Amino acid sequence: EVGPAISKGSFGVVYKCVRKSDGRVFALKQVSLKEMKRVDRQEAIDEARMLAQMNHPHITKHIDSFIDAEDKLNILME
Repeated sequence: EVGPAISKGSFGVVYKCVRKSDGRVFALKQVSLKEMKRVDRQEAIDEARMLAQMNHPHITKHIDSFIDAEDKLNILME
C-alpha cells in the first residue's frame, strides 16, 4: 500500500509504503522516465543497479527495482 509522499526531489518522489502481508514499512522512490533524455534515463537506471549492489550499514538497503506500465522507475528500499 503506497502512502503519503515523504520527500520530493528534482527527478522523483519518495513515498512511505506498507506491505499488507506483514505491515513492514518501506520507502518507494518513483522517477518518471517519460520526459527524460536518454542520458538522464540511463543514469536513473544505473542508480538502481548501483544501489542493489551496495551492502553497508550506513546505506539504505535496496529491496527491488522495476519500471511500471506508466514508464516510472520504482526503487523499493528499507
